[in-house]
Amino acid sequence: DLSHVTDVVRVTVADHGAGQTPDAWRERFPQCRPVLALAERFGAKSLTRHDLFQLGAAARQGVGTAAQELVVATFIFGSRGVNSRGHAAKTLASPNVAKVTADVLKALESGNLVRLYQAFTSTPSIEGYGESFFTKYLYFLTKGLSAECWPLDSRPLIYDERVHRTLTFVNTMLGARWSPPSAPSARYDYYCRALGFWSEELSALSASGGCEPDQIEYFLYVYAKEGVFASPKYLRDLACAALKSVSSGAIHPSLATAVAALAGYTGEVSEAEL
Repeated sequence: DLSHVTDVVRVTVADHGAGQTPDAWRERFPQCRPVLALAERFGAKSLTRHDLFQLGAAARQGVGTAAQELVVATFIFGSRGVNSRGHAAKTLASPNVAKVTADVLKALESGNLVRLYQAFTSTPSIEGYGESFFTKYLYFLTKGLSAECWPLDSRPLIYDERVHRTLTFVNTMLGARWSPPSAPSARYDYYCRALGFWSEELSALSASGGCEPDQIEYFLYVYAKEGVFASPKYLRDLACAALKSVSSGAIHPSLATAVAALAGYTGEVSEAEL
C-alpha cells in the first residue's frame, strides 16, 4: 500500500526548528564571538532550518564570521538539552575551528562529497564536532546550490544518530536497499546518493509533486524522534506488520516503499502474531 507516500512528500523541512535559542547560549558562552553574533541576530528565536540555510549561504560568500557561526548554529539546532552546551564547550574552545571551516569552503569548490566530508575528519579536526553535527554543517552550507556548483545526485544531507537508527530498522526489518561501505566518508557518500535515488522513486510514485532528499532525511529523523524506538511493544508490532507486508509481496523491498510503509503504519498487532 503506497497511499502514504504523500506523508513523506508533503513534509516541509524549512520550518523545522530547535528548542534552544542563541540567547540561552550567550549566557553560557559570553566571550564566544560566533555565539554573540548569533544572539545579536536571532536573540530568543529558536533557529529553524531556513535560518541556517541563510547562514550557510553567508558562509559560502565569506560574510564576516558566518562560517564559524554556522558551527555554533548547528550545535544550537541539533542539541537535545543544556548538557549539550557542556559538550559544545570543547568545540567552541578548539583553535582549529577557523582553519577547518576554511578547508571545508575550499573543498566545496571540488564538487566532491567524499573530499568535503574529509575536510572535517582530517587532521587537524574540531574537537567534539562529530558526524552528527558536521553533516548538518555540510547540509546547511550547500543547500540551494545550483547543479553547476554541486552535483544533484550527491547533495549533502544530515546524517545523525536518529536517521541512522531508522535506516538500520528499515534495512533489517523491511529489506530496504541499504548496504553502505564501512569507511565513514564512503558511507556518507553512499547515504546521500541513496536518498537522492529514493527521492526520485517517491517522486514517481507520488501524485502530490516531487520529493526532495532532505524530505526523506527529515521523515526518517522524525520517525525515530516520535518514540517508536523507545517502546519495545510498538517496535515489535511495527516489525511484525512490516515483515508480513514484505513477505506477502505487498511491499517491494526498496527504501522508497519502506518509508511509505513506515508512514502508513497505524494498525495493531497482537503478541500472538509475533
